[in-house]
Amino acid sequence: MNNQTITYFDDLFRGLRDAANAADVVLWTGETAVHGDWLNGPTDFTVDCFGDAFGLVHKDRIITGEKVQEGDVIYGFEEPDSFRCNGISRVRKTFMQAYGDDWENELYNGKPLGEWVSVGSTVYAGIMKMLNGGYRIEQKATADIHGVAHISGGSLPEKVGRMLRVSELGADITDPFEFPEIMRHCQDVTLVTDGDTERKMTDEETLTTWHGGQGYVVAAPEGDHDAIVEAGRQKGVVIRPIGRVTKQTGIRILSKGAEKYGETLEFAA
Repeated sequence: MNNQTITYFDDLFRGLRDAANAADVVLWTGETAVHGDWLNGPTDFTVDCFGDAFGLVHKDRIITGEKVQEGDVIYGFEEPDSFRCNGISRVRKTFMQAYGDDWENELYNGKPLGEWVSVGSTVYAGIMKMLNGGYRIEQKATADIHGVAHISGGSLPEKVGRMLRVSELGADITDPFEFPEIMRHCQDVTLVTDGDTERKMTDEETLTTWHGGQGYVVAAPEGDHDAIVEAGRQKGVVIRPIGRVTKQTGIRILSKGAEKYGETLEFAA
């Protein structure tokens, strides 16, 4: 192993350390694996890491969604720069079709696409620990969180739908965050095969493939607004209301996509 490779590993694990500290989680040792279809990247060093995560929750603080009620505010946690773990296979396929095998070195707004795509995901465990009180029951919760949705694969419609499944309520997402810049570009250049033809990716497809600007969602009473927003501020994450829980079932989302910007999209519960 040469000195340059050691430097890369130092940078990699320094980043993991900093991310764990920011999220207030413990980083344990584990394994790494190399996938056959890896990203070459802009340097001579390639690594493909993955891992599992698990957490502990006090039995009196389990959030099941049973407390969600009509009128609850839905707060979005902004994810402004990355795709998170949403639809990365679709991203790579799109950019490879649009720019070729060396797509990661293609410049977009002055930065290689490989750098745009490899921006790290935000971990929200530290914020939720502040809001919900964490495992230690003697630590006071700062907000009464009724429901949570981690916006990974399936994005807003599916994950918010799961959050509301127990209560059998619906949601109006009337003020979602804007799509990250790179996500909007990816939608613009994605071609979807439809029978014998190719067409642009719809906003509905975009919102069921990627997170659409919010990486996490909670439902809570309006009175907890200040505590929820402040927890995000302390952790450097923008949190704000993006909608409300409704008696009407189904999920309605104001589109921030390239095809129907400003129109309301409807999704089944």
